[in-house]
Amino acid sequence: MVADLSETKDNTRKSKELMENKLRNVQALFDENAVEINDLMRKNEKMKESVLDIQMRSMRDNLIFSGIQEYEEGNTE
Repeated sequence: MVADLSETKDNTRKSKELMENKLRNVQALFDENAVEINDLMRKNEKMKESVLDIQMRSMRDNLIFSGIQEYEEGNTE
């Protein structure tokens, strides 16, 4: 009876250690993923800003004015 309790205690301790190791591994993976996600979010924001800049430049370059009379003489600067 005492031997059975001792064996159960040892098995429980081993199981606890195994679970603690698994938990540490999961926590490490979580931390790595959190860093990577933050990096990806920063890159995503930069890309959004870049796309918006490109869109705005494209819109600016494609402006068409109508109804404005042009003059050939004079300084245009």
